Amino acid sequence: MFNSSITDAQLLLAVKADDASAYRELFERYWLKLYKYAFKHFGDEHQSKEAVHVIFVNLWERRHQANINSLQTYLITAVRYHYYDQQKLAFNKLIFVDTPEYQQVNIASDYNEAWDRYNHEHIFSTVERKLTSLPKRCQEIFLLSRKNHLTNEEIAQKLNLSKRTVENQLSQATRYIRDHITLAELFCICVFLYASFIKF
Repeated sequence: MFNSSITDAQLLLAVKADDASAYRELFERYWLKLYKYAFKHFGDEHQSKEAVHVIFVNLWERRHQANINSLQTYLITAVRYHYYDQQKLAFNKLIFVDTPEYQQVNIASDYNEAWDRYNHEHIFSTVERKLTSLPKRCQEIFLLSRKNHLTNEEIAQKLNLSKRTVENQLSQATRYIRDHITLAELFCICVFLYASFIKF
């Protein structure tokens, strides 16, 4: 156990020298503070703990390369970037991932939970406006997949279509959205994500 008078800077030097006990001391000093900060963003115990875990693992793995002036600032910033990355990932799952691969990795339940937390309706409204130029059936299939979170098989059964037809329609819709979303709309989406990212 280290004396409380030992500074973070001294502990970081020890960590750079592969001192695992110094690393544990830093963890004990900051894990609860980081967890509380992460929880303000994620609103979820599991994701908040995971964020703290990822950040401390990264701190140890990069101990020889990292140049840290203020450990607290470094860790808090890392939490914020981790949160921001998770939002970008959720957005990418909605638009920029092709449907067959998207469903193969079995992320539907994680996707639902993530978007509940990230208020996806603010972003999805932009996507829905783009859909109005597509055939009605194509719109319906896309919304059943991305908004109602049905699998391709469930959509095919519901609409009495083949799974291949559903996949083709989803590919058409996602390709159309990617091709027709404007820079201004992308900018608005990024502003929304950034505003969520910096909110304390």
